[in-house]
Amino acid sequence: MRRLISIGERKLETEIRGTGEKTVVVLPGMNSSIDDWNEVIRALSDMCKVICFHRAGCGESEPNPFGASVLQTVRDLRSLLGALQVYTPIILAGHSYGGLCVQRFAREYPDSVAGVALVDSTSVDLSRLNLLPIPNLNEQQSDADWIAECKRYASMTPTEISECNSDILNHSRSQLSKDTRERISRFYTNPTLYKTMLQEVEVWYQCAKETKESGQFPDVPLKVIARDSKYCIQILMNDGIPKDEAELFEQTWHDLILEQSKLSGQSQFITAINSTHSVYEDRPEVIIQAIVELLRMC
Repeated sequence: MRRLISIGERKLETEIRGTGEKTVVVLPGMNSSIDDWNEVIRALSDMCKVICFHRAGCGESEPNPFGASVLQTVRDLRSLLGALQVYTPIILAGHSYGGLCVQRFAREYPDSVAGVALVDSTSVDLSRLNLLPIPNLNEQQSDADWIAECKRYASMTPTEISECNSDILNHSRSQLSKDTRERISRFYTNPTLYKTMLQEVEVWYQCAKETKESGQFPDVPLKVIARDSKYCIQILMNDGIPKDEAELFEQTWHDLILEQSKLSGQSQFITAINSTHSVYEDRPEVIIQAIVELLRMC
């Protein structure tokens, strides 16, 4: 069930499904909606309560007047759990930027966390990627380009964004219901989303550094899921990136993800074979299985 939950003076768009003593909270990535995680949420809701929410400024969630950052998202999640009267330790699952938020939450509130699944999560050492000699790859997908795109979309109307980004409703979503497709379209054509992501990108290196320097990560069951580096190397090469650059970038990313398995003495490292960064779309069953195992362990 989709609801707007009040957390003080603001509301967060929240999906709540399932029942049970155990609660799984899902934090999608920076440019990802609740609906993108529907397959994972649906499967898990047969076994437990599942909560998934849009960060402030994303979807129908109201913007945070103090700006968008990892710490603000962590505080919002803490408030959301209180509003929903969830007081028992939760299992946290986070993808990409959402994974960085999960890491910070676990460090800030270790007693509130029973287990964690990090899905190709942004690393606290994200800045190491900036040191790589990958000029061709940077030309195609640099932070500067992403910031410029966010600025451009933030100044547009929903109609203009839709016209510039015709693949918002891509083939993988063609089988969804009309209502779901329309909701996804509203999510990705909302200029406030891009204003929010712009704020997040501008501070994410600082947020990563602050997360690394914050409290100790709890020794809880941890599943670290990585994309398939070999598969992604081939995709990059097909897009014209030289092999040496593709291999260097993907190996470094893989190393950063692998290092996350050192956060807990109860960790397992999992490679989602034939998956890109969007593991929730390419291999949702890998995420589902990992969280099911956490439910059994916690």
